[in-house]
Amino acid sequence: MKAAGAALYAKEEDVSGNPFLAALAARQEDECIEVWPENWEVFAMFCALQTQWSVGMGGATGLRYEAAYPLIDRAAKTEEEWSDMFEDLRVLEMAALKQMSENRSDK
Repeated sequence: MKAAGAALYAKEEDVSGNPFLAALAARQEDECIEVWPENWEVFAMFCALQTQWSVGMGGATGLRYEAAYPLIDRAAKTEEEWSDMFEDLRVLEMAALKQMSENRSDK
C-alpha cells in the first residue's frame, strides 16, 4: 500500500494521458504497483483527497483530515472499520509525503 501512495507522487518527466492511470505504474523500470482488493477502497479515497493537502513553505505537510473524515464516515460500517480505514489512509499519506520530500531533494 505504501508503494501505491508513493507512486501517485513519483516524479515523471512527461505526464501524458490519464494521470491517475499513469500513477499506478511506477516510474522506475516500468514496475507495476498493485493495490490489493482489500486496500482499493482506501486507495480510491486517498486519490479523492489529492486536492486536500495542507501546504507550507517547504511543501505538503499532511492531509486535511477534516476533508477525510466525512469520506471515512460514509464508507465505514463499524468503529473498528473506521479506525482501520483512517490508519490505512495515514500509511498512504506518509508514503506520499516521503515521496514528495524525495522529489524536492532531487532538484
